[in-house]
Amino acid sequence: MKSILLQLASEMERRDPPVSIQLDGPATIDQIEESESKTGLEFPVELREFFLQNNGQRAISQGAWHYYECDQFIPAISFRSLGYREANSSYRTATGWMHSVGIMANDTNLLKQQIKDDLSDEKFEIFGPTSLHSKYISLLQTENANTLVLDLEPVSGGTLGQVVSLDTSAFTLCVIANSLTAFLELIVKGFLSGRYTRESEDMIWVEKQEERA
Repeated sequence: MKSILLQLASEMERRDPPVSIQLDGPATIDQIEESESKTGLEFPVELREFFLQNNGQRAISQGAWHYYECDQFIPAISFRSLGYREANSSYRTATGWMHSVGIMANDTNLLKQQIKDDLSDEKFEIFGPTSLHSKYISLLQTENANTLVLDLEPVSGGTLGQVVSLDTSAFTLCVIANSLTAFLELIVKGFLSGRYTRESEDMIWVEKQEERA
């Protein structure tokens, strides 16, 4: 986990202009265990390892919302380029900032309540071995209804801790990678190969058009 995070930070600094992702210092065991207690969920080993290396991106908290002075580094990836050729060409994964462990616990509980109150009767279009349930861990601070989660209750063929795109507006679920490490490796590989491009002045990264087809 440490090596992939260092590689990711190094690659972002080589962008032109450089991308400042400002990964925070490590979380403590006490912070991690407190978040597990708040959510009622046992974190996968690699998520613990992630937070023991970097406690997400540095955020400024103002009430219920958290502001980031650093850049987003999670790119939007089309479902089709992940191998789901039957998916609508407009379907993409979320882009956003990586949570700290404390913010993650709060947003995980908010997501759990949203699923219970508003989404339990909705029919989701599903790509990959997953299903709608309440045992997700929220990974991103986003500005829309699309986010990324760790799946702690995968269906047959899935993997505990797989990374899933959850869109509560388009009602889609899509397995992106079978682990957090595999997801971060996917991002690094994409930047190294020139797969992603900046879409706007907000430093939102997306796949180049030819990759989405």
